[in-house]
Amino acid sequence: MTTDRIVDANGILLALVVTDRPPAATERFGIEFLTGPEHVLQVGVMRRPEGYVIQPHVHLPVLRESVGTPEVLFIRQGRVSVDFYDAYQVKVWSMVVEAGDVLILLAGGHGFTMLTEAVIEEVKVGPHLGDADKVKF
Repeated sequence: MTTDRIVDANGILLALVVTDRPPAATERFGIEFLTGPEHVLQVGVMRRPEGYVIQPHVHLPVLRESVGTPEVLFIRQGRVSVDFYDAYQVKVWSMVVEAGDVLILLAGGHGFTMLTEAVIEEVKVGPHLGDADKVKF
């Protein structure tokens, strides 16, 4: 598993891009969090041996506060060109992602061009407000 860190000129972590070719979990058993405890999204990769049991549980109703709309995108099919922007809408990085890659978008802006037909699964903090929670540029 390879993780690229996309950082803007002010040292702000904009995104993490996780690439697996071929897709695989971590090399050691356990759970590895890709985002730090300071991020509103905690994204991890878990590898467990056959027969391992995760005890049934419920999560406590802890009040959490978030600002912005961090997202996780799972590229299931296709190739996509991604542009990353800082908070001032200045492009700081571009790259191509493909099936099996995961984008963890934490700050700044982003834009996408489908290079082939693509299937992307998206997880974000809700509720989803459509165009009411974004500025297009």
